[in-house]
Amino acid sequence: MEDAGYHEHVLPLNSGDRVYIYSDGILEAENAARDLFGASRMLEVLNSARNVPLKQSFQQLVKQVEKWTHSKASLKDDVTLVGIEMKS
Repeated sequence: MEDAGYHEHVLPLNSGDRVYIYSDGILEAENAARDLFGASRMLEVLNSARNVPLKQSFQQLVKQVEKWTHSKASLKDDVTLVGIEMKS
């Protein structure tokens, strides 16, 4: 987009640090009351999974989203998850 503003920020990463990149399909997953899963819930799940392998942290997140929505098929938007883990 021509007029969009972008900001650059450098964040040093250490061994064991993770970077998660995700689409809004996770955040906008709705439960029966139409409440959104949201960023705070996503961060809680990923924070609680910080000591498990990266792939397993994704599995836990997807499981919690499915539990929140009460369905595997109720996501209305695409879900994309990318994880980067720093190794020593």
